[in-house]
Amino acid sequence: ITSVSHDNNVERFARMCNLTDQHYAIISNPAEWLDCDIIHNAHVLLKTVNPSIDGLQRTTLGPCRNFATVKNPFIQILHTGGDHWVCTSTVKSTDGCVDLYDSLYHDNIKDKVVGQVQCLVGANNYAGIRVVAVQQQPNSYDCGVFAIAFATCLAHGILPQSVLFKQKEMRRHLTSCFKNGKLELFPTY
Repeated sequence: ITSVSHDNNVERFARMCNLTDQHYAIISNPAEWLDCDIIHNAHVLLKTVNPSIDGLQRTTLGPCRNFATVKNPFIQILHTGGDHWVCTSTVKSTDGCVDLYDSLYHDNIKDKVVGQVQCLVGANNYAGIRVVAVQQQPNSYDCGVFAIAFATCLAHGILPQSVLFKQKEMRRHLTSCFKNGKLELFPTY
């Protein structure tokens, strides 16, 4: 799918579901990928951290290019289409480029990410994507956790590239944040 007409009646922001014991089991298991329900629940909590941030739309809207165009600095976690999550943002960008925070970056930006970003900012406003050097995950499962951690930094006004997360504590911290209903900064060194 390369484009879909935007339906203004699509709910883009509300919680899709409450997290269940099964979701918490996924978060707690270091060999599990986070799913779109978990990522979007993080989006909902991030909106309470900083209500002026745009984006934070349901991740399921990205692959079908049904995001609403953002008007203000935004944060959006995207699914790349290959069991991988990345964080994109213009919160700290001053030149119109969208910053890409990817904890498993391999020297190329997937076309699916470019298409989703163009949908978010509008084709006429797209100035490109800048890859920001951030902490890399030590396995193939923690991309969602890192994407949420990067987004949380940005929502709190901190540059993700300026921190080093305590990776072994990240999933426990995320579980605690969900249970407390507030996304706090992830533990760092």
